[in-house]
Amino acid sequence: MRPPGLDWAHRLLGEVYFKRAQFDLAISEDERAIALNPNDAASYDSRGAVLVYTGRPKEALASFEVARRLNPDDPSRLEPLGWAYYLEERFEEAIAAWTSGTHRYPDLYVFHAGLAAAYAQLDRRNEAANAVNQLMRTWPFFESVAFSEQFQGDANRARIVDGLRKAGLR
Repeated sequence: MRPPGLDWAHRLLGEVYFKRAQFDLAISEDERAIALNPNDAASYDSRGAVLVYTGRPKEALASFEVARRLNPDDPSRLEPLGWAYYLEERFEEAIAAWTSGTHRYPDLYVFHAGLAAAYAQLDRRNEAANAVNQLMRTWPFFESVAFSEQFQGDANRARIVDGLRKAGLR
């Protein structure tokens, strides 16, 4: 049963805006959800995801941290959490997040893409090659530049493409 407030409705609307790439509206709705229920981990996770894709990984990590304190057992945002770590050049932590994601969703290509980029940035070539193989198994049409376009900010896109290319992806 949902609590009597409408925090969940604002979070849901924020996710709709996020999917439509209306990021300012998505963050606004997530903020409203948090204001209505500051103990809802899902709203902090949702806000963190939007912040990652809008080029604010440091703020995203702060939001994800609050979510983890509120609900340490919820691994629902491992993919954007990994990208937040990656964009902050915290590659080992990104690898940990994405590795957890592959245990839950072994065929979700985004985890393998992230692993390939992070391993390549750490010059762990064998692990990067394994991640590339898994990526191409799950998404054989993967293209680094097209993938990076979902992130805002030229520097963020370049950092992602750099890792993917170091891993041997086009």
